[in-house]
Amino acid sequence: MPTLIGNKIYYVYNIENLKDIPELPQIENKHIFSYMEDVKQYLSKHNINEVRGPNLYLPTSNCIQIKEPINPKEKFDWLYHEVIHSTGRHDRLNRRLKEHER
Repeated sequence: MPTLIGNKIYYVYNIENLKDIPELPQIENKHIFSYMEDVKQYLSKHNINEVRGPNLYLPTSNCIQIKEPINPKEKFDWLYHEVIHSTGRHDRLNRRLKEHER
């Protein structure tokens, strides 16, 4: 069935309806919190401060706000999400982050 995403059409299939699909290789399933060290290294490398506040990334002050208190998994999920936003900062990938900047 065609699915419209943005201005492109993609065909999406249920893998159970396909034949002769090779089995995917198994990958190491790291515990989610083992990635927290990677996130901490990224924050340190790019001098990103983590402060308390609503969950968001502020490019002007180069900080990630995370609400507290939250459980460790939720904190990791939000922190990782905001790290992705931080990659668009002008001194990193310089992505246009808002529609009006295009």
